[in-house]
Amino acid sequence: MTGTFNSRAKAVLTVVVITIAIVSIAFFITCNLSPLFISYPLHQLSLSIKEINSDYFRLLAYLEIPWTNHLELKNITLSPNGYQHFRDVRNYLLANELVMVASTILCLRVIGKRKRRKQLWELLVPLELVMVVLLIATVLLVINFPTIFVGSHYLLFQNLDWVMSPQSNGIILLMPVSFFMKLFTIWMGLVFFFLGLLWLWIRLRFLKL
Repeated sequence: MTGTFNSRAKAVLTVVVITIAIVSIAFFITCNLSPLFISYPLHQLSLSIKEINSDYFRLLAYLEIPWTNHLELKNITLSPNGYQHFRDVRNYLLANELVMVASTILCLRVIGKRKRRKQLWELLVPLELVMVVLLIATVLLVINFPTIFVGSHYLLFQNLDWVMSPQSNGIILLMPVSFFMKLFTIWMGLVFFFLGLLWLWIRLRFLKL
């Protein structure tokens, strides 16, 4: 009985590590797909698409590249509070990258170990439970996304620098709530895709045993 419990606990822990790795990888990919979904308020900003894209890529490089320590937008306005907000966002994105690397390495080692011991099948049920829980959470978030999106800022940030005026922070015109809704949908879609792919791979290996 104790051996069975320990085996199940290890399987659950393994799936937790796998889920963390997949969620962080999917988030990283989503961030880098974000330029495809920005808005182009050309009349409000009086800028060309090329100028808007140029500044957005500067912002993205600042947020994701650890050695890019300075943000300077050439065309779009950004207030001191706006700069501080993106410094805070940068900390979260860099932390995600650190988690992504560490959890992926650990994940590959654990999966390799289970593969050698022919214990991958123990991950099937925990993976299914994780996908069900994530599906329920995703549906609930999508239903009330704007309210939850704003509320999450109060939890994630200790200041109100994220409350920006379009006049002094034109960058936010590129990223309305609908922009983040699309990114959230892509993020969760990637998470389910990777989890489902892993489940299918394990299932096929299990059937061959």
